Amino acid sequence: MEREKQILANYIKEKGLRKTPERFAILEKIAEYKGHFTVDELFAYMHEKNFPVSRSTLYNAVELFLECNLIERHTFDSNVAYYERKFNKEPHNHQICTVCGKITKHRNRDLTRQIKHVGFRGFKVESYQLNLYGICKKCQREAQKNIEK
Repeated sequence: MEREKQILANYIKEKGLRKTPERFAILEKIAEYKGHFTVDELFAYMHEKNFPVSRSTLYNAVELFLECNLIERHTFDSNVAYYERKFNKEPHNHQICTVCGKITKHRNRDLTRQIKHVGFRGFKVESYQLNLYGICKKCQREAQKNIEK
């Protein structure tokens, strides 16, 4: 976490922004958060952890974290923006259930290795996103139950 705080501090200094304790507290809460989150989910989580912060402060902090490459945004074919931290994570893909909307991470080391080693005509891949859309096991079971009725 110290590395990420330093990245943020350097970026704030470089851009001439204010170094507020709220920004660093929000970054810490994002590091604690498990999985993908929306700003609304982060807002609720911050309040649950007794760190009340305004939605506008959260939105501004999220934009700042995107700019300095500490988090990334996903839309998963919806109008809702989901975020996840970029620090200390292994490359992964996303599985999105088209019925319930559940998002799970999927790691495939062979696929990751192939993407890193494929020649893209002088293009160096720094990151990638692969989203798999389908139906999760829970929704498949529910559909099967409805068919059997």
